[in-house]
Amino acid sequence: LKELYLFGKYSPHKTMSSRPSITVDQAINYLDILDKFIENDISAAIKAEANYLAALGLSTYIEMMGGLYSGDLSGKARDLNQHYICFINDFFHPDYKKVDSDLQHNNLKGLYDAVRSGLTHEYFMKKVSKIELEYTPQQSVHCGITFDPNSSPQIIFYVKQYFDDFKCAFAKYYSQLKFDDTGSMLSNFEKALQSINSSLLTKISQN
Repeated sequence: LKELYLFGKYSPHKTMSSRPSITVDQAINYLDILDKFIENDISAAIKAEANYLAALGLSTYIEMMGGLYSGDLSGKARDLNQHYICFINDFFHPDYKKVDSDLQHNNLKGLYDAVRSGLTHEYFMKKVSKIELEYTPQQSVHCGITFDPNSSPQIIFYVKQYFDDFKCAFAKYYSQLKFDDTGSMLSNFEKALQSINSSLLTKISQN
């Protein structure tokens, strides 16, 4: 897996198989390397106080992890926002689900549109918003994203809290994949990479 950074380079189409062609250990090896890359990059952004860059990276990681979890990184099976929210609902603290619901009730289409898409396409979240490195000691915040339609800014992204929550979610997914007796999570992991014809499958199977 020395060329994991070649994530964007794809191999020819492969036929989907009912049984995974890779092992759990090979998938875990990939996740171990991915985890190190994410830890290195986000920690560097935090150290440099590059708040918006860190928030953008973390938001896109959620979409990628949701794709691996759901079995599709292409968006052809279902909308990528559903993978994103599915991963948040199943692995993040319930407070995130509440923020997503509150955003939807205020015509902001949830976390995916207001936060992920805002950052990805405009480099800013929707509405009046800001990104902070961390909250002050006087604040009682247990979620990396807060939303209050009656305040200004309305949406606040707390990078360190969100990063901590992401790492917890990643660890939960990692553990479930590693100890899943049904094989469904490994199958979805492989299908996700197959959906974009990723050359990583070849690299993973060779290790």
